[in-house]
Amino acid sequence: MKYEHGGPDSCGAEVKGGRFTDQTRAEFLKLWCVSRPKAERTFDVIKPFGESLKAIPLFSERLKDALEAVDPALFEFVRMDRTWDDVHKTPISGGPFYLANLLARRDCWDQGRTRIVPQKRGDGSYFNTISGSGRAVLRSRVTDALIWRDTLTKTVVCTDAFKGMVEIVGCKGWWFREIAVTDDR
Repeated sequence: MKYEHGGPDSCGAEVKGGRFTDQTRAEFLKLWCVSRPKAERTFDVIKPFGESLKAIPLFSERLKDALEAVDPALFEFVRMDRTWDDVHKTPISGGPFYLANLLARRDCWDQGRTRIVPQKRGDGSYFNTISGSGRAVLRSRVTDALIWRDTLTKTVVCTDAFKGMVEIVGCKGWWFREIAVTDDR
């Protein structure tokens, strides 16, 4: 998997984001997206965002359309026609689904209120994690944003406006965690 600015563990892809390369998009179309749900029900988000750029969620067409209506430059979507529910041995219901590549990047954490800890990988490279429950973003860095991936920790963060929008759409399968906002303006 490659992005315009490098592979999923490259600094370029983590900090700058970027669209998938044409070759990566072509390779995705050959793959099956497999899910192992605990219950047979329809979701709008399959596999939530994680800190790794290798973990790409699937969005329902309904959610994709709603997000594109608000900001067509926020995500890159790749339609995945080959989806499979491995527990119930059927195609995933509620499709079609789209891989959702979040393009927006921001440096947002209030580092005075958020404990960011470097971690060493087996290959000698480093990544940053948030330690403990205290988390706060700087208002000046997020006032005009909806959803983004933080450039330091790769954590996906959104505003109340984004949360409200997906709730109005009736999005199922996405959960949110409240974080503090430091008024630094």
